[in-house]
Amino acid sequence: MIEAETIEIKIQKDNFLRGSVYYQSSQLAKQIFESRAKKEDRINPNHEHFQKVASYKTMESYRSIWNNFFNYLKEHWGIKDFEKIESQHIQAYMDYKILYYPSKQYLQKISASLGKLEIALKHFAKNIHNESRNYDFSIRQELLDEARDLKYVANNYHNRAYNNPELLISNLKNPLHTPEQFGQPADLHPDTLPELIRTASRFIFGQF
Repeated sequence: MIEAETIEIKIQKDNFLRGSVYYQSSQLAKQIFESRAKKEDRINPNHEHFQKVASYKTMESYRSIWNNFFNYLKEHWGIKDFEKIESQHIQAYMDYKILYYPSKQYLQKISASLGKLEIALKHFAKNIHNESRNYDFSIRQELLDEARDLKYVANNYHNRAYNNPELLISNLKNPLHTPEQFGQPADLHPDTLPELIRTASRFIFGQF
């Protein structure tokens, strides 16, 4: 029985290493996703559902960040086994993202996702290898705080202002401009243009 379990674990490990970015992130997601987990249990250190994720939408959001991070590691670090992630990789990835002046909300989302990745990797080590591994991604919070303090992140609310919004609105009304320029289908009916202009006006002048 023990030998059979050992063989099964080895197969899981081999599949994990050979798996794509998306396969590996799905296996890690299984370690922390529990749809029936209650909120009080997820914040109780003594409960088996402590730090688990109960929302499908939230889990998919985390996985989206993980996939991006894993692809970054493959391209820039040559890492294909994501059990080998260390603090330095977390720092490099967040520094890389900060270079593009992300929104404050997006960087917070990245930080939270990497925090859940740390938990998932610890569960994976325990459940698959029956051992404890010391993953410490706390550098993510330090980098997030530093980016906010030094204003390396954008505040979307204040960045909605345009130097000349009236000119932008007039350009929308210009019949020489095609619907495709505004991300609309080429067969956009002319009757829908006034509503498009009103929507753009509310966005530009911060009325959302």
